[in-house]
Amino acid sequence: MDLDNPFRTPTEDSSGNAVSSNSIRIEPFQVRASGFHCRVLTEAQVSEMLAKELATFCGEQGFEIINGKAQYTIKGEIVKIDQGNQLLRYLLPYLAGEAMVEIHGEVVQGTHSSKTFHIKKTFSMGVFGGSSKGMIKDGLRLAAMKIAADAGLVGHQTSGLKRGGSGGAALDPMNTWLYLGLVALAALIAALIVGNVANGWALAAPERHDGIAMEDRGGWVLLQGVLAFISILFGGLAAAPDSVLKSSGMIWLRANAGVKSIIAQRILLGILCAVPILLAHLSKLLM
Repeated sequence: MDLDNPFRTPTEDSSGNAVSSNSIRIEPFQVRASGFHCRVLTEAQVSEMLAKELATFCGEQGFEIINGKAQYTIKGEIVKIDQGNQLLRYLLPYLAGEAMVEIHGEVVQGTHSSKTFHIKKTFSMGVFGGSSKGMIKDGLRLAAMKIAADAGLVGHQTSGLKRGGSGGAALDPMNTWLYLGLVALAALIAALIVGNVANGWALAAPERHDGIAMEDRGGWVLLQGVLAFISILFGGLAAAPDSVLKSSGMIWLRANAGVKSIIAQRILLGILCAVPILLAHLSKLLM
């Protein structure tokens, strides 16, 4: 806090000029020369790619990207870029030749560090060993997703940043949690209904000679309820509005899962929704 003006708000710079509460500046990430082992991209290309991805994902978080004085600043260093060896990845997947992207830095509010980050992404397998250039690009993209998610969390905690970006209607974190809570409630209700139906089906099993032992019925009914809960939960997430999937928590999960787009995330969640349904049909054989 400035002692000359103790009542200055966080949205003013040291000269008293207003600074947008959702503005962010992305400083160029320097590449550590000793950690750069890449022939398919130059240091400048790597730094530029990361900056572009950061701008995209910070925009999704609701930030205004500016070059001047900003409420928040992202700065850091690209510690390591290693393209690995495509032939070794092809011959010995997960064992040798891995490509690597490693980045560290911080999200700064004003002049104070609000959150540090250290991200390390490795890629050990791909079609015919995987393209080294493609793996590095994927690593930079996933790193940018996590950094932007961290910045979004800081922005929400300090200034109530509205998320959602220009790609759709903004949805604040409270509404995001409300949606997730409603999905969880729907999943719980579905689990209770399915469990009740499964219990009735299990009680009638001896009449149909299904062969479900009495001591196994309780566990089987519980399993049906749990599978129904998981299926509805993933189904609700797959059908969530873009603004929910662009929230910091969902972007963080997407980055950790290695999923690069919202469409791919919806497909993955849809698959996870279908798997419990299949297991429910097979569960009697598994008992």
